[in-house]
Amino acid sequence: MIRIPEPTPSEKQALRVKVQELAGGQCELRLHKRCLYPQILPLSGDLLWRGHLVHIRARSIGGEWTTENCLWGCAFCHNGSSHTTGTPIDMEAIMQRRKGQ
Repeated sequence: MIRIPEPTPSEKQALRVKVQELAGGQCELRLHKRCLYPQILPLSGDLLWRGHLVHIRARSIGGEWTTENCLWGCAFCHNGSSHTTGTPIDMEAIMQRRKGQ
């Protein structure tokens, strides 16, 4: 198993802020029927209603803590689709949306 060193708490928070900005605060995954898009997902608050930092390539297989490897997602899409069902993420569509903002 490949493990990338963990960033400091302040580095993680800075990454969360940057990824939220890139996403315009909205869920980038849009995978689950209960997706909260277009609601703005805050950085903090209740686990169900705040934004989640989603690693495209899992940390357990060498995924890095970078803006290129992270997306902003709602709890439904992050936990209810990408982790449990393995629903593929349409990276091309997400990158097009990021460029359009």
